[in-house]
Amino acid sequence: GAAFAMPIIASVDTPMIGLLKRIYALLMMSALTFEIITVVISTLVVSNVSTIQDCPPTQNLQQLLQDKFELEWVVARFHFLMGVLLFVLGIGIRSWVTIACPAISKAALGIVMSGTTLCLAFVQEESHVMDGILSVPIKLVKLLVAKSKQRPIFGIASIMSLLTTLYIMVQIPHIVWWLHSAAGRG
Repeated sequence: GAAFAMPIIASVDTPMIGLLKRIYALLMMSALTFEIITVVISTLVVSNVSTIQDCPPTQNLQQLLQDKFELEWVVARFHFLMGVLLFVLGIGIRSWVTIACPAISKAALGIVMSGTTLCLAFVQEESHVMDGILSVPIKLVKLLVAKSKQRPIFGIASIMSLLTTLYIMVQIPHIVWWLHSAAGRG
């Protein structure tokens, strides 16, 4: 836990540091949740692929995934990529906030940024086979809407996700106001 914890201490933190720590906490919780979703969906698909019967022949695994598991493939890909990006962004914030030595802090940020850029380059390079980075969220929304018509629980999950995102966005001004007022009291 200590490797990922950044204690939020309102009486000590500046408003900017307090905001960054809160963003860090949300990023790390989101990244973990996204990676758990990826593992669950991937595990279910592998299990289903191993038991498929009466499956028409396909030329490759990509075609099988698109024909039989398109939603699962898009959900796993989106959540994996977003989880990694959120995790890396969180590491960058942690480096900026917690490393006291400016040279090491900047070096850590450089490592995180260069590694992330390399990963994104490979993801984009593979776009000729798979959906590009920017098209995955759009495709995900379309597939979830279609699946929600068949199975309402997918709609409920999507609405909960949307409401949570909107809640966070609406609360940002309140959090900033609270941090500035707490700094004035401290």
